[in-house]
Amino acid sequence: MIFVGVVLQVSKLKQCWTVCSQLFCDLGVPIAADKVEGPSTCRKFLGLIVDTVALQVRIPQDKLLELKRQVSEFLYKHKVTLRQLQSLIGKLNFACRAVVPGRAFCRRLIDATRGVKRPFHHIRITAAMREDLKVWSSFLETHNGISIMLDEVWVDSSHLNLFTDAAGGIGFGAFFGGHWACGSWPAGWQENDPDITFKELFPIVLAVHLWGKELENQKVLFHCDNMAVVHINRQTTRSPPSMGLVRAMVGACLRHNVLCRAKHIPGTKNAVADALSRLQFQRFRALCPGADTQPAEIPRALLQQLQRK
Repeated sequence: MIFVGVVLQVSKLKQCWTVCSQLFCDLGVPIAADKVEGPSTCRKFLGLIVDTVALQVRIPQDKLLELKRQVSEFLYKHKVTLRQLQSLIGKLNFACRAVVPGRAFCRRLIDATRGVKRPFHHIRITAAMREDLKVWSSFLETHNGISIMLDEVWVDSSHLNLFTDAAGGIGFGAFFGGHWACGSWPAGWQENDPDITFKELFPIVLAVHLWGKELENQKVLFHCDNMAVVHINRQTTRSPPSMGLVRAMVGACLRHNVLCRAKHIPGTKNAVADALSRLQFQRFRALCPGADTQPAEIPRALLQQLQRK
């Protein structure tokens, strides 16, 4: 049994275990004595280290070092066997128990194994796969496979005063507690217009990048008036441009330990972000007279995503 956020004396915990073990005995439930530990505030559970004082979930040091070594080796290889790649994917999937958003950076590795029949057949490490491995390498080095336990309750973005929206032929907007950002879509898109999913996803990714620090260690439920943005929930999509945005968002979520989901709302309930996305600044000021006088600066990396699209 693991108690999180409950402060009990060791003697009380021992007393609780005595009562529980006696109950198990009376019910005929077998107990593996060699697996009984504690009472302790830090112990291994399902292969991970759970620390109820620091509120952390950690990958054990031996497994972390092995994963770092294997990821580092793959970064310098041009080809690997199916067996080698499957071994790495298995370790990364295990790491995702602690690093939940990391699943998005396993997708291209898993896709590379499709159609390969024999364990000794070779698979080329593509530039896209290498990008995902670099994300894993960076996160493992920076955070050492540690994630903070998130709040149990999903926080509605409306409670945070956080809204995003996109206007098909005009632009995008994001608003968070008086801070805001907006912009117009590139002119060249009139000839090669991306799907609305990409456009609706972009301001959500922008919001996480701009205000991720304020969202740290939370589960955030985004409001969006486009049903297609369930890709946030699945962390995958068949559209390469949209998948690029998903990876950008997940990367920001990894840095700030945030989980994001999307929920559909009618556009009429998203008036603030709707005004920003349509570049209707007078309407925006009427709705939010106390908002910042200047918009937040859009990260260069996200602007490049628009140009590459």
